[in-house]
Amino acid sequence: VRAGDVLARLDPGDLQAQSRAAQAQLAAAEAELGRARADQARYAQLGEGQLVSRSTIDAQNAAATAAQGQVNAARANLDVARNQAAYTRLTAPTDGVISARQAEAGQVVGAGQAMEAIKLLSFAAPSPGGKLLTIDTLSNEVSCLTVVRDRSCPACGDHPRITEPLSSAEYDQERSCAG
Repeated sequence: VRAGDVLARLDPGDLQAQSRAAQAQLAAAEAELGRARADQARYAQLGEGQLVSRSTIDAQNAAATAAQGQVNAARANLDVARNQAAYTRLTAPTDGVISARQAEAGQVVGAGQAMEAIKLLSFAAPSPGGKLLTIDTLSNEVSCLTVVRDRSCPACGDHPRITEPLSSAEYDQERSCAG
């Protein structure tokens, strides 16, 4: 794979619905802010004529401030929803080879469930050394393990004897014989 290639796609349906819900909450909060500011202006005018108490004016000012806070919170929720929707496409951070895939198309995972979906062997160092990147698709976290070439390795050493993929048990057997 090349850096930037799409490695996995998650179903964006739920995240798109969350984004639409956050947009609706923002619209409602903005409407409430408009009403609170209009009330604030009316009560301020009534206060100038001393037709309402100072505590009533203070309450209207507090309501307008609270409504502004609700708008700010709704905007932040919308930003979070849009950010999460961006995680529906997992791309390769570097050039490399996919060495393991632990998820299948159509597999259902729950929110917050840790799942290593793809292990990518990137050849940042001279082949076949490099970095083993473990990518958690749900948290979008990448952990990295440096891979160092073992010159006596039967698969990648100076004189490789393994020419076909082996199971881990076969590899362990071959490795112990190479001794």
